[in-house]
Amino acid sequence: MHFFTLTMPETLNHYRSLKLATETHLTKIESKITKTSHARLLLFIAGIASWFIFEVTIALPLFLILTIGFIFIMRHDTKNRLLRQQLKAKIRLTQLEIESFHTPCELFDDGTKYVSGKHPYSLDLDLFGANSVFHRINRCYTPQGCDTLAQWLSNAGNKEEILERQTAVKELAKNISFRTEIGMTGIFTKEKQKETNSSAWTGSHEKIRLLAGIKRTALILTCLNIGLLITSMWWSELMLVFSLLFSISYYYIYGRQWPKVASLFQTISKTEKSLKYHEHFIKNIESEQFDSHLLSQLQKALLVDGKKGVKTIKKIQRLIKWTDFRLNMIFLLFVNSIFYTDIWLLHNIEKWKIKHGQQLVDWQNTIGQFETLISLATLHFNHPEWCFPEVCDTFGVVLKNFGHPLIPQETRITNNYILDSNKKVDILTGSNMSGKSTFLRSVGVNIVLALAGAPVCAERMTVSPIQLMTYMRISDSLEDSTSTFYAEIKRLRKLLEVSHTSSNAFLLLDELLRGTNSMDRTKGAMAIIKKIITDQSSAIVATHDLAITDLQKTYPQNIRTFYLDINIKNGRMFFDYKLKDGVCQSANASLLLSEIGLEVE
Repeated sequence: MHFFTLTMPETLNHYRSLKLATETHLTKIESKITKTSHARLLLFIAGIASWFIFEVTIALPLFLILTIGFIFIMRHDTKNRLLRQQLKAKIRLTQLEIESFHTPCELFDDGTKYVSGKHPYSLDLDLFGANSVFHRINRCYTPQGCDTLAQWLSNAGNKEEILERQTAVKELAKNISFRTEIGMTGIFTKEKQKETNSSAWTGSHEKIRLLAGIKRTALILTCLNIGLLITSMWWSELMLVFSLLFSISYYYIYGRQWPKVASLFQTISKTEKSLKYHEHFIKNIESEQFDSHLLSQLQKALLVDGKKGVKTIKKIQRLIKWTDFRLNMIFLLFVNSIFYTDIWLLHNIEKWKIKHGQQLVDWQNTIGQFETLISLATLHFNHPEWCFPEVCDTFGVVLKNFGHPLIPQETRITNNYILDSNKKVDILTGSNMSGKSTFLRSVGVNIVLALAGAPVCAERMTVSPIQLMTYMRISDSLEDSTSTFYAEIKRLRKLLEVSHTSSNAFLLLDELLRGTNSMDRTKGAMAIIKKIITDQSSAIVATHDLAITDLQKTYPQNIRTFYLDINIKNGRMFFDYKLKDGVCQSANASLLLSEIGLEVE
């Protein structure tokens, strides 16, 4: 099922045209800003000069008129400068999308922190890390968004979840303006915001009580200091008493009490940029009208007692902005040192955290889900030739004209593959570099995308919620004193346990038991395949060992054979990477060895 009529090159041209139009708009705005800057300077000079040139009766009304004009131009200039920021962010955003057709976006997390050799398939399928599937898809600006995207790729959704995500992704892919606004907001704050974990927003009743005690003491000291200051205006002898009390008060509050709560201030100072992003994100979401059930539910999750949640965010932002005045020297000397405003602010912020802190954490998770859906929607918009798979209840996978999503369209070779409900083991043979591992990864990655609710790199796909397991990259471990062969045994044990207990297991196996001798490898691989058949599971087994294909004679109803061929002409190798029925009869190891000067008899 296709949603867009645009093909990939036309999508690329869309971004290029958008970037060009935005750059033209930016040039005009830059010109306006220059003109208003000159106008402001002229008005300022004219206002000053009017007092020297004209009499007061003329200078005063003229100065007022010039001041009104100056304020009007200032407001206009402020709007233009904000628009300039937005246009620059939009240009950066479109440039990143243009580059994403060839390389992953540099602005976004590559997911290296999610790499795990213990996961059933993520390491083998290059889901995480530099130039990975995650890196190519990711458009998340928050840690919660990255976590959600990683979770969806690492854990298959059920049928209902997959279909809901598909509907939401299609709707967001259409809503270009909404995705652009979110992207621009992310560009504004991405490089400036600092990560804050959930504990930063968990209020503490113990801290509330501590701050309340300090606040009461501060109030008493403030009243005494102000009283003495006012009284000393009439009785100057009390000025010395005021100075002494002021010094003692200041030392007590900031020398003895402030260190107990200073960590709260440091935590708060790190949150402003992320809050700004949350505010804009929530504001954009609240102004939209969504049709899909999932988007509507996520939108409702941002409400507070049926009212817009952005107002609650603005309240904490105002409190945090006031704390910034603590860094202003004049405010610090003449206001904060007498009224201890930062103690009051910290107390109010901690009260807000008690009341709304958990809600903010929930909002961050909701925003993370929105970001993940936007990432998948951007993938859909950028590759309208990809399809959304049909999700069925009956076990199976149908892939028509599918390829690996990370291979550029101009060099990508597509194939067809069908695995029906009659559980089978497909043995895939082929010479070196014929594309066996790439074929396995192409099948695996498209299944992962499908079960995450994303579009897949195929003309058509049908899939059931299946439990995917892979066996491709096996290495030894000096830390665990584990040999390659023993590492294989441990991995195979997990695979076979899943195969035995799960009714929907699908295994992708590449060169079984490569860490042992050829005789044991053949016998062991045959035993593994027999076990998979006995457990009524399904698998694709890629191998160089043609002897394994003899199992098809024993299990004609359970085993199919496919191969990827090579053609050698005039000593040169040609690969077509097309899947064919049968067993590979060609080899190229001797030819490859001869290229490095070795003659093989």
